[in-house]
Amino acid sequence: MANPNNTGTHKTKETYAKQVLEIARLETNIYDDFSTDYEKDEVTGKIMVPTRNNDVKVTEYDIKNGIELSQSSTDYIELPVDKDYAINELIDGYEAEAVPDNIRAQRIESAGFSVGYKKESFAVDALVKEGTPSPEADDVTAANVYNQIIREIKNMKKRGMKPSMMRVAVSADIEEMLLTDEKFSNTSGTLGAELVREGVIGKIGGVATKPNYLMGDDILFIVYDKRFCQRYEIWKKAPAIEDLKDGKHVGASALQGRLVGGLKVTNALGVQVRKKKTSVDPEITSVSVSMTKASAKQSEAVADTEIASVSVEGGTQPYSYELTGTDADKFKIEETKIKIKEQSLTENTYKASVKVTDSKSKTKTSSEFTFTVTADGD
Repeated sequence: MANPNNTGTHKTKETYAKQVLEIARLETNIYDDFSTDYEKDEVTGKIMVPTRNNDVKVTEYDIKNGIELSQSSTDYIELPVDKDYAINELIDGYEAEAVPDNIRAQRIESAGFSVGYKKESFAVDALVKEGTPSPEADDVTAANVYNQIIREIKNMKKRGMKPSMMRVAVSADIEEMLLTDEKFSNTSGTLGAELVREGVIGKIGGVATKPNYLMGDDILFIVYDKRFCQRYEIWKKAPAIEDLKDGKHVGASALQGRLVGGLKVTNALGVQVRKKKTSVDPEITSVSVSMTKASAKQSEAVADTEIASVSVEGGTQPYSYELTGTDADKFKIEETKIKIKEQSLTENTYKASVKVTDSKSKTKTSSEFTFTVTADGD
């Protein structure tokens, strides 16, 4: 029977869904910047985002002859619906109708936080993976942080990005630098209430700037134009507290819900990602084996006899050494000294090499060395 008063289970699920998303928005200062300018193909079910190849052309009007028609096209980019995640939180000891209001509220609040955290992580990941890496290579310091971000914004403006639609998301380290920068601090008093609610802490070059703490250790800041960041989401199953009838739980229920969606950067030039300047670990340039004894009589080729030493150039100390090659098992390395192993050697020519690994896992192997054992009578 229909519920004319709209107060039944369906309304309850709508209320839970709204509450979860409202709480989630408190955790999503980048995800909420993603636009929803999509169209759903009713035949295929695909989510398509319209994009234009250029702006409408404006020309001087000729009163007598009019003007020529110009044409620009709208293309469509498919937004992949590849995010599928769910809530399934056990509430032990209560059937669905008997869950106390305080426990119900706690579960919804927790679900909202978790959903928000996941969506924000998705958004950051999309910007980093689908945006454009910054070509700037200078170190960002407290002394130059403001100017470094200004330069990135200038590059974006040259590409036709609109300051009013742009945002700068900064890491915790950059936020700390900016809060001690006088030019940045002076902009905080000019923010409107809407920007403050969005999490904006100031402006740089006219672009709203806000912190984000999910960007990873190697990301300093991201400048993006909201028009080129698109998202789609829908509840596959609206959240509700359901009785568990799995044959295992007795007198228990669970808060359950499932969201599907996707995110897409439709123009890589609309996102600029500034990463930390990374230092390149030096390579091991050479491994040399110097023979202190290239040959010996059989009676002299006994255990612990030193035959060579190893020297290394480049890389990062400390080094580890490993003997390789045909006769590697006949020798050992103690510090940088190569010695005959436990068993004395017989008449023969022995060959081996030394592989060096440094503390950064860089490796290099020496040229093959030889050690000849001759008969005592020779």
